[in-house]
Amino acid sequence: VEASSPHATYNSSVKVYVKVMDLNDNVPYFIEKMDEITISEGMITNEVLG
Repeated sequence: VEASSPHATYNSSVKVYVKVMDLNDNVPYFIEKMDEITISEGMITNEVLG
């Protein structure tokens, strides 16, 4: 996760590890090892990201 502001020189970042739970008989499959998702400041708890 990386945060920055266009009006200031502050920024921050952190690595986030996600555990994928298998809910069916198929093995989880991802084309890319990394993905980028933008998170808005006003998001509420448990809101779907992507």
